[in-house]
Amino acid sequence: MRRSFEDWQVEALRRWALENPALAEEALNTLWSQVPGLYEKLLFDSVHSESLTLSEAADRLGEPEILVQERYAAYLAIAEIPQTRAALERESGKCTRLAGSGVTVWEIVRFFRKSENFEDLQRAFPALTRLELITALEYGQNEPDEIQRDIEAYEQIRAKTRSEYPSLT
Repeated sequence: MRRSFEDWQVEALRRWALENPALAEEALNTLWSQVPGLYEKLLFDSVHSESLTLSEAADRLGEPEILVQERYAAYLAIAEIPQTRAALERESGKCTRLAGSGVTVWEIVRFFRKSENFEDLQRAFPALTRLELITALEYGQNEPDEIQRDIEAYEQIRAKTRSEYPSLT
């Protein structure tokens, strides 16, 4: 049975948190297990309202801060745009790209990991829309192995080129 939200529910949880923390924790863990992603959303809302730092959110998620920052940037951007995504394309044996732009997803993810700042990402890729950048970051989050392989392949080519042509560096 579905229940409507009422203010007394929040007050009861608050009271449980003070009087019987184990019961409050059990109720919230039940909620987290039933609604995947809700815990992370609550953390991001708390970071946005400055109740938590991004570092504290990463600690609670048990993940590196850089990965949490990527998802947080995408979360903030999604909250401000329609729930649509830019188109991606992938030809057999090639890297996933933003359709029509020629820019590979791994390039966007790699830059974002280094800069850790969405505004820097927008400046680095001025021809791409906010939606395209968010789509690329989300794809990178959902396909981390593919993106990591693409980045590593690029880094290997770059290292080989530097060793063969030191004057180019």
